[in-house]
Amino acid sequence: MIEHSQLQTPTLSINQIHELVSPAVERLLGPRGFEVQKPLHWVRSEDAPIRQIFSIHQWKGGQVAPAWGVSLDFVPDFSGAGVKWHRTHKSAIFDLCVDAHDSDLDMPYTKGAGPMIERVEHVISHAILRAESFWSMASSLENLPAAIDWLKAYLSPGGLGLYRYTQAPLAIAFVLAKVGRSNEARLAFAQFLVRERLMVDTKREKLLALLDNAIAEGGTNKVFRPPSGA
Repeated sequence: MIEHSQLQTPTLSINQIHELVSPAVERLLGPRGFEVQKPLHWVRSEDAPIRQIFSIHQWKGGQVAPAWGVSLDFVPDFSGAGVKWHRTHKSAIFDLCVDAHDSDLDMPYTKGAGPMIERVEHVISHAILRAESFWSMASSLENLPAAIDWLKAYLSPGGLGLYRYTQAPLAIAFVLAKVGRSNEARLAFAQFLVRERLMVDTKREKLLALLDNAIAEGGTNKVFRPPSGA
């Protein structure tokens, strides 16, 4: 519980932020099957292999803000020393992530608990409404390509766009493979390799073998359609 003295603590810890936001998150998302994965992260696994994630991210400038997205069981995780899967509630990560991208959903965490308490209900309720819209778009394998196109457009203004997230380009390749768009999948994978500088690497060979398997499972679409925003 946040003590009165903590209301005046200049900078809140992750655990303190979690304690402040979790009642609102769990009241709205708990009945829908979301469970805490770790502080500031909630995961719903009822629709696996597509798992919904809601999270609170820290940003520069002393702000935290919601993010939401999906973890895809069929996309490998290439972070760390090797290639692994994230097919459980505990291991779920963002393969596709939507940042709030809106100062209206920021919450300060360097000015004590008071300012966050004042904003948390508004921020969480509005963020979840927006999250539900994306989760609906990304609710099935067949719908994921359209959700990716939307996400590319949403993140396109300024900066690296979708490519600020290391998993997203790999997820695009595997989604396209699974829906039978093999030519586009291989192009997206090649772009991912160049961006991550994995042209000669043991990870590359492992990922390529997994992509080949995904393409085999998804079938072959002989009509080439260039990926949006590529």
